[in-house]
Parts: sequence; structure tokens; C-alpha cells
Amino acid sequence: MKELFKFPLDLQFFAEGANSGAEEGDVNTNSDETDKPQTFTQADVDRAVTKAVQTATANANNKAQASISQAVQEALEEERRVAALTEEQRQEEARKAAQKAFEKKEQELNKKILRVDVGNLLVTEGLEKEFLDFVIGDDLETSQTNINTLKGLIDARVQEGIKQVITKPGVPSKPKNTRMTKEEILAIKNTVERQKAIADNIELFK
Repeated sequence: MKELFKFPLDLQFFAEGANSGAEEGDVNTNSDETDKPQTFTQADVDRAVTKAVQTATANANNKAQASISQAVQEALEEERRVAALTEEQRQEEARKAAQKAFEKKEQELNKKILRVDVGNLLVTEGLEKEFLDFVIGDDLETSQTNINTLKGLIDARVQEGIKQVITKPGVPSKPKNTRMTKEEILAIKNTVERQKAIADNIELFK
């Protein structure tokens, strides 16, 4: 019997093998559970939606609070800056602010006047005022150039349309302008028509 155990047995190997088998069994069990489709109840969905809304609201409130804090901070800094100015510096800043406001109003007025002038140009050129926003430029000269370009495009389209119509099969061509001879006019029997033909071709009877 002693000869059967001549070589030492590695009991740890067998122990690890047993544990490994157990772990594989656990893994298979977990895998089976993972493969099952996960279902959600209406309560789960409601909780997820509520949480998402709360998170979005909190983020919006944080951003709004940050914007307010920044605005307050900037206002305080500006107040401290103005307080440190001398009276002469304050007057100079006030003058610059008034000048800037005046220039802004002047620009707005000039834009309104320009729109009126360009609208009148459109009417003069036989175009609708609806084209105003397409042709108005920085000044009257640029706007006139834009109007000329637009009018050229429209005229080209009109001519192309007429060309397509008159070259369309079945559309009669314009008759050629034929002149009557003196003999043909005198041969007209109707007196009124003959006199009219003579008047229209008076150069034949000089």
C-alpha cells in the first residue's frame, strides 16, 4: 500500500481544480441570468424621467445663478472703476458715451433714408419694392449697381422665355414686312382701302 503513495500528491492542485469548477459553474449561472431580457415597470420609467427632469432643472438653475453672479461681479467692478476716476475722467467718459449713442442713432436714421431712396429707385426702374432687401447696399451707388444687375437678369430671363415660345413647334412665326407696289395699290377696287394704301406708301407716288 505504501508504494501507491511513492510520489507526493499535490493536494493544492486538486483543491484549485475543485474551486475552478465551482467558479465556472457560477459563471455559467450568471451568464444565464444575464441573457434574460431586462424589463422595466411603469414605476421604473417614471423614476427615470423624474430624475432626468430634476437633473436638467438643477443644471439650468446653476447656469442661471452663475450668470447672475457674474453680472453682479461685473457691475461691482465697474462701480469701483468709476469711483476711482477723477471728475474730468468721468466727464470725458460721459462725452464719449453720448457721442457713441448719437452715432448709433445717426446710422439708424441713414439706413431708413437709404431704404426709402432705394425703394424709389426700384419703382423708377419698373421693379417691385419686394426686391428691396435683395438690392440694398451700403450706399445709394452700390444699391443702384445691384438694381442694374437684377434688372439685367430679369430682362435676360424674359427674352429667353419669349425665344422659347416663338421657337416652339406649332407657334406661327412673325410675318415678314412685305411692301406693295404702285401697281398693286392702284389695282385695289375699294376706294377707301386704296386711299389708305396710298397714304401708307406715299413715297411711291412722289
